[in-house]
Amino acid sequence: MMKQQIASISEFPLPDSYSTQIQVIADIVLQPQSLVDAERILTPEMFTDDKCREAYKTLQSMAKEGMVIDLPSVFTRIDRSLMQNGVIPSMQHVGGEATVIQHYVALKDSDIKRRCYVKALELMMGARDSKTLAQDLIGQASSFAESLRKEIDAEKGTQHISEVLNDLGTQVEETMRNKAEGKVLRVPTGFYTLDYLTYGGFNCGNLVILAARPSVGKTAIMLQMARAAATAGKSVNLFNLEMTNTELAQRFLFATGRVTPLQMAKGELVWTDFEYASSQYMSKPIYLNDSATTADEIISRITLNNQAGKCDIAFIDYLGLIQISTKAPLYQAIAETTKRLKQIAKACRIPIVLLCQLNRASASENRSPMLYDLRDSGSIEQDADIVLMLERATDTEDGRDVNMWVRKNRQGKAGEVKVSIEANETFTAFTDKGDPRPPIPNEWITNEFDNDNFPF
Repeated sequence: MMKQQIASISEFPLPDSYSTQIQVIADIVLQPQSLVDAERILTPEMFTDDKCREAYKTLQSMAKEGMVIDLPSVFTRIDRSLMQNGVIPSMQHVGGEATVIQHYVALKDSDIKRRCYVKALELMMGARDSKTLAQDLIGQASSFAESLRKEIDAEKGTQHISEVLNDLGTQVEETMRNKAEGKVLRVPTGFYTLDYLTYGGFNCGNLVILAARPSVGKTAIMLQMARAAATAGKSVNLFNLEMTNTELAQRFLFATGRVTPLQMAKGELVWTDFEYASSQYMSKPIYLNDSATTADEIISRITLNNQAGKCDIAFIDYLGLIQISTKAPLYQAIAETTKRLKQIAKACRIPIVLLCQLNRASASENRSPMLYDLRDSGSIEQDADIVLMLERATDTEDGRDVNMWVRKNRQGKAGEVKVSIEANETFTAFTDKGDPRPPIPNEWITNEFDNDNFPF
C-alpha cells in the first residue's frame, strides 16, 4: 500500500483577489449604474486591499450624495497611484452589464474562498490543541458552512410573485394530500386550547419561546409538549443544559404516575410499574442530548439529525445556559443566538421551542408577564414567532394552577391559555381547562378541534 502523501500548508498560499478588486472599481467608474448590483452582491469588507476598500466606500458615498461618477470626478477622490497603476489600465476590460456582474460575483467568490482558508487554519490549530474536542470542531465547521450557504443563496431569495404562488399551490396540494392520508399537519403541543390558537400546533420554521420564572413548571410543560409531538409520530430532539439524559428520562417516567422520585432514590420500585412506565416511551422517536452546550453544537446536531430524518421539532432548555464564546455584551450574544436559531428553524423547516427565564418585574409589580419581561434581550421577542409566558395563578386555593399567555403569535390567534396542574405525591400532569373533552389517562392531544365546544 502506498503511503498517503500529506501536503504542506506552504503549498497553499492565501487566495489573492487584488486584480479583481481593481477591476470592480474600474467597472463602477465606467458603469456607475452597476453600483446598485455591486451593493447587492458586495460589501466593503470583501476588499482586502485598504486602498481598494476606501475607493469602493468613496464611490458609495458619491452615489449616496447624488454626485456624478465618472473618471474626472473620481480621479481627485481616489488614491492617485491606485488610479494610475490599477484602475485606469483595467478600464479596457470593462464589458457589458453581464460581464460587470460576473466581476462582482468573482470577487464575492474570492472572499468566500479566503474566509474558508482562514477557517481551515483555525480548525487545523484547533485539531492540534489537545484541549479542543472533536465535536467542537465539527460544530464550528457545520455552523460556518451553514452561514456561507445562506450567504451564497441570498441572491436567490428574490422571486416573482407568480413563482411564489405556484410554490404555495404545491404546498397546499401537499397539505390536502397529507390530511386525506390522516397525517398530522403540524406539531401538536399537548394542550387543546394552544393547538386551537396555533391552528393545529407549532408550524415548520417557528421559533417558539416558552418563558417563566424558575419553578413555575416550564420544563414539565416542555416534556408534555415533547410527548404529544412524539405520540403524533414527530421525531423530537431535547437539548437539556441543566439536567443529564438520565435525569430527563426519569422526569418522563414520573409523568406516567407509575414511578416516583422517592421509589427511584430508595430502590423500592415495583418492577412491573417501571416496565409499564418505560414502555410508554420505548418506541417513541425522542432523542435526548445533554452534551451540546454551545449554539454551534446545538445547531450542528439539529442540522445533522434533521438531515437524517430524526428531528421534526427541537426543544432547548434553556437559553440562559447556552455557553457564549464571544466577548460581546450579553444582550448582543443572546440576540445572535436567537437569530441563528430562527434561521436554522427556517432552513430545516422545523419548529424550535426555546425555554427562557422572565425577569422579576412582573412578580414584584403583581401583574401578568409581558413581552418586555423577557430577560436580557429584546431580540428574543423580535426573532420569535410565538411567545408563551407562564405564571402561577394567584386566584386558586392550592396554588397549583398555571396561567399561560400567548403574547405573540405570527401565524395564529393570540389570547390567554389557562392550564391547571394536577399534582400529587407521585407525579405532575397538566390538564387544559379549555379542553371540552374529559381527561383520559395515558391519552394525548390530536389535531382535531370541535369549535362549537370551544370556550371562547
